[in-house]
Amino acid sequence: MPSSNKRTQIIRKIFLYIFLLLVVSTLFSISYFGFLPQDEKGFINNLNASYIDYSPEISTSYVQNPYIGFVTDARTIPSLYTVKLVYAKISWTELEPIKGQYDFNEFEKKNNFEYWREQGVNIIIRFYMDQPEDYRHMNIPDWLYYEINADGTFYNSKDRQGFSPNYSNTTLINEHKLAISALAKRYDNDDLITFVELGSIGHWGEWHTTSVDEEILPFPKTIITDQYVQDYIDNFKNKLLMMRRPFAIARTNKFGLFNDSFGDILQTEEYFLDWINKGYLDKNTNENHPSMQDFWKKAPSGGEFGYYPGKQYISEEQFERTIKQLEDSHISWLGPSAPIYGTISDIEKANLDIILNKMGYRFSVKKATLKTNTPVGGNFDGTIKILNSGIAPFYFDWNMKFKIANMNNEVLLDENIDYDVKNILPGEKDINFGFLLENQYYSGIYSTYFSIKNAQENYELNLANNNFIKGKGLFCGEIVINLSNGLSTDSFKYNNYYNYINYVDNIIKLKAFNTTKSEQKNDLIKFFRTKKTNENFKINYDFSTISKEIKSINFFVGENTLLTIENFENEIKLIAKDYEKVIGKESFSKISLNIKKEKNNYSIIYKSDNNIEEKINNIKIISESFTHDFGSNISLLTEDVLETTVGVLEFE
Repeated sequence: MPSSNKRTQIIRKIFLYIFLLLVVSTLFSISYFGFLPQDEKGFINNLNASYIDYSPEISTSYVQNPYIGFVTDARTIPSLYTVKLVYAKISWTELEPIKGQYDFNEFEKKNNFEYWREQGVNIIIRFYMDQPEDYRHMNIPDWLYYEINADGTFYNSKDRQGFSPNYSNTTLINEHKLAISALAKRYDNDDLITFVELGSIGHWGEWHTTSVDEEILPFPKTIITDQYVQDYIDNFKNKLLMMRRPFAIARTNKFGLFNDSFGDILQTEEYFLDWINKGYLDKNTNENHPSMQDFWKKAPSGGEFGYYPGKQYISEEQFERTIKQLEDSHISWLGPSAPIYGTISDIEKANLDIILNKMGYRFSVKKATLKTNTPVGGNFDGTIKILNSGIAPFYFDWNMKFKIANMNNEVLLDENIDYDVKNILPGEKDINFGFLLENQYYSGIYSTYFSIKNAQENYELNLANNNFIKGKGLFCGEIVINLSNGLSTDSFKYNNYYNYINYVDNIIKLKAFNTTKSEQKNDLIKFFRTKKTNENFKINYDFSTISKEIKSINFFVGENTLLTIENFENEIKLIAKDYEKVIGKESFSKISLNIKKEKNNYSIIYKSDNNIEEKINNIKIISESFTHDFGSNISLLTEDVLETTVGVLEFE
């Protein structure tokens, strides 16, 4: 029987063998299956991988986007923030001063519709019949007042005066139907108008008549109010409708809700939020109304701060509670009553910034997992992990777009991802997609991009990633596309328009192929590209076996030429700005270039095969291309050459 020490040694050996087996199997899996990530910038570092992972850097800065944020009055009250939403209200008196004649021009002029359209700002509208002021007045037109036989109540209490019509009046109901029909005919197909608030009933169109010294003016039962709501449903087919508080008709038709007393503890927590979560008894009509839990998942939550401008709700004492209300309400926008006007303290400004960053949706790409080494004619697939770090979804029918582009920034694939962006709730969501790669591709490495655009593709959401470029999208890493299932650096094919290779190992053997002779452009044969321009590096060329059909080799950064090696009448010249030197006769030789970068200046030291070094003048780069920082192309002396050996490229 083995001793205790011997048993221990045996056990240790077994565990060692198991450990080694795991290491070997892991290395085999990585090398064989190729599940290797790209580097931190998203560039291919394994040509034989099957899938690549790239995690774009997520921004913590404020990202402005449509349909969310603070809201100002459309009549252009200056605010501390640039806004993407404004608010325009219209009384019945303004809309229809003469029966059957609707004055939209004056309303639109007063609220600067054309200016906001030019600025790409959207408008929230609300139609109302009763707005308390400090003088005797009506917000319904005189002709209507006489047609309803003055059926209503003139109220007067302190600084609140106005006229509250009898909402059960049949004539009022019938005329309201015509007014909302005219309003919808004007704005339902106008993209400038985004949200329509109901509006119509109660003081300020807020669906209550109890704000006058607690005097309860007549308020209609649901059998009446539903008729007013139905007018909006019947006529506004393309707008998101919102109500002041939960009703059965609002829940059935998936309305949004707005809270015009945000920040106030009683009005927001004990009324608005409690009504949403539990339902409530309307003491004015003695009717029960249902809850509207999770309404925000399909329609927006908005409103404005209570007690204009609501500055008290961003104070240090109240702010924590305000943020809790914001999150519980899943609010997308607030205003025009908001503490965003005039002078505020640094603490108040910081608190407003926090609110602004939380409101609505906030999309970023957390990770892109993309299939690589897809053959032409094969199925490409991937997964985009979207992070919505906001508190609400995006409520509009926009498209998620995926693009594949070559090194010349020519887009070869631009497809919609088959997923409804409206379903991305706060949190993370994996979006799977796939496309067939048609025959417009050649073997090479391609850049991928992700974006979210409207159907007309004239507006694009800003993604909360640091390298997002509006108009181009978010770079999601590189992929390899090839003409066959096998691929190696020795037999990699390059086309004169589309293909390039980046730094993979220290040495890459290269060949340039010209597969489209009839469309050949001799000066566009790209044969390598690297992302190493943020650091000093050396490149060595061994041109000892190069074809005499090479006319020139051009080195570039973005659109900027660094230097050119030219074969002219059997004389090899090195040409740069204010520099020209003959470096050989009849054939190319081994050339070493030491490239050093300082900000936007490139210093190049040339070293020939006899080890003589010579510094070439500094070259200032005006701008660098995002997609190919450093690369080269070749020109041919004749169009008859279909294949040319470029030589061996070596990085140090």
